[in-house]
This record gives sequence, C-alpha cells and structure tokens, in this order.
Amino acid sequence: VTQILDAQQLWRYRLNVAALAELGGEVPGDADPADYRRALVRLKGREGLYRTNSSGVRVEESVLFQADFALPANAPLGSYTIQTFVFRNGVLLSQKDDQVVVDRRGVERTVYDLATHYSFFYGLLTVGLALLSGWVAAMVFRRS
Repeated sequence: VTQILDAQQLWRYRLNVAALAELGGEVPGDADPADYRRALVRLKGREGLYRTNSSGVRVEESVLFQADFALPANAPLGSYTIQTFVFRNGVLLSQKDDQVVVDRRGVERTVYDLATHYSFFYGLLTVGLALLSGWVAAMVFRRS
C-alpha cells in the first residue's frame, strides 16, 4: 500500500498500522504520541500480533480480488471490521466495511464448552485420560 499512497493518504484513510494503534495510557505532555504508537507496533509485531502480508492483494479469475491474512492463535474472540478500499492513481474510488467473526470451532469449541459449562465432567475426563495415558505408557515401556 505504500507503493500506491503517500504518507498523508495512509494517515487519512488509517491504513498505517501505527495510526490505528490505540495506546492504553496517557502520553506525557511533551512527548509525541506517534513515537509511542510506533513502539507499540514494534513490540506487538515481535509478539506476532501485528503482521504485514508481503504477497498483498491478488487478482483472481473467479473473484475480483483475494487477500489472505493470518490471525495469531491468541487473537481475542469477537467480531472484527474489515475495510476494503479501491484506489486508482492515488484517488479513493470506493470503500466497503464487512464483519469477520473469530470464534471457536470443532474440537476446540467442544473442549471449551465442556470445561466452562460442565467443569465437573471435564475434570473427571482429564483425570481419566491421565490415568489411561499412564497405564498405556507403563504397558509399553514395562520391563520384562
């Protein structure tokens, strides 16, 4: 996106990750909040929470375009807003907002529901699995 837009446009359309970073506390009066935002992005990037996609957007035959993105495993569950922008020669032609819901699915959802709603049975199941695992390990590795 930095090849398409200049720094002012990146800031105006909030396409710069540092522009979107929300600081959790107050910035000292004589400090530049942009410096704190850049530091926040750098630290979150090290944790794998802020990522950039080097492949960018691909034009596909069956759809107008496609852009892949990876969510970190520790991304908070909930609804996220995805904004799509169409630019031509640095001019914004169109913008659309969509929602993406991050939720638990499959086995993870079953384990989560069992642990939170039926904690007694979850505890029994985990103790049973631990005992079974220990017994199987003892049978496999027993000395004859």
